[in-house]
Amino acid sequence: MDNSHLNGVFPVVAEDTTAPQKKVLDVVFIHGLGGDAYTTWQADDDPKKFWPAWLAEDIKNVGVWTVGYGASPTRWVEDEMPMQDRSFNLLHHFSVNKIGEKPFILVTHSMGGLIAKYLLTSAEQENSKKYRKIADNCTDIIFLAVPHNGSELANIFEYARFFVRRNEIVRQLQKDESALRYLANGFKNYVQRKKIQCISYYETKQVRVKKQGLLGLGKIVPFGKMIVSESSAIGNFSQELPVPLDADHISICKINSREDLLYLGMKEIISRRMMNNGLDDGLVDDFDAVITARINELENDTQHIINKMQRVSSERDQLKSECISDYRDVADWLSDNRNVLAERISTKAITNYKSQLNVQKIPKTEEEIEDFQLDVSQFIGQLEVCLLQDSKKIMDEPYFSIGFDVELYETALSYLLERTPDDVSPQSKVRLKYFIDYLIKRI
Repeated sequence: MDNSHLNGVFPVVAEDTTAPQKKVLDVVFIHGLGGDAYTTWQADDDPKKFWPAWLAEDIKNVGVWTVGYGASPTRWVEDEMPMQDRSFNLLHHFSVNKIGEKPFILVTHSMGGLIAKYLLTSAEQENSKKYRKIADNCTDIIFLAVPHNGSELANIFEYARFFVRRNEIVRQLQKDESALRYLANGFKNYVQRKKIQCISYYETKQVRVKKQGLLGLGKIVPFGKMIVSESSAIGNFSQELPVPLDADHISICKINSREDLLYLGMKEIISRRMMNNGLDDGLVDDFDAVITARINELENDTQHIINKMQRVSSERDQLKSECISDYRDVADWLSDNRNVLAERISTKAITNYKSQLNVQKIPKTEEEIEDFQLDVSQFIGQLEVCLLQDSKKIMDEPYFSIGFDVELYETALSYLLERTPDDVSPQSKVRLKYFIDYLIKRI
């Protein structure tokens, strides 16, 4: 069926629709040079593989539209509008069909992407509120092999322009065309201002021309030609994701199954956009079931983590209780002998240091000696509490003034370890040494 005569914006209605649902988002398809509203998007010329209809079936509350316009490359077929005029013509079609009154996503192939860029930048600059709303409500753009910097194929057409009678739109597609550079700069600013997400898919295979030729022009197009290079297909926008596809320029916009990467990517983009905008994605029941199963799986994983944390907490409390019980014997010993230990430790430390003339601040008067004994007693009391509660933090709460040389305290505390009775368990001695070492470092 020849659809090249179809001009306008046409709704795509799912075949299995029983009751229309309120549309909360629109998806609009725009074909490129030599294409049309329908065959551009269907594989093997099979109407059942018209994948915009799959989206309409799978996502019930999304409006799907396909754009048709004259796009013949040669005047042997038809005289066509330049891209700027065509974009303004389509802008009016958008307005009449109320596209842009709610968020919408554009899916564009080849020259269709350039027309979309002209359409959006023009809409933003217009005085009409309806047109500016169209520019404001575009959220995402899918570029499929769009020649942002032109195509060498258009240059070939230019060389043969007298024979092929090329249309103006072909001249506008020439590589490094100045108008395209101007459009690119304006569109980059537009994307940045509106924070539009762009995905640029690019071809990785050469087109193999069949008997009927490419775009009806047969042997004019060389065999094995890459139509749009990677460098031209990537627009270098502020929010752009470049993605290579295992396809040529013609097949890149055609899908054979719902498992195709492009189709799955489109569904993900639509779902994400709806979630970001607080909208119901309206996906069919089987997709809802997948999401529900995933949520249940996450809930089970979360409960498993909670149970594990509770077990770890219980084991930690039990271990702490065992440690406290184990350290109680040395804590009791410290408590029972604190005064005697403080006196003996102080005497031992002071006696050892009196012979060292280079040590400063050794206690000399009885008052200084008593103060030192009091400090040592406080240290011992603190050790006792730490052992009972198995906590290093308690050591940092009181502030002990250091009135004498640090080495004096170190000697006193080391002597405490030497005085620990033999019947104290080895692990208790290790724990006591840990606290004493910590106190020495803290001093």
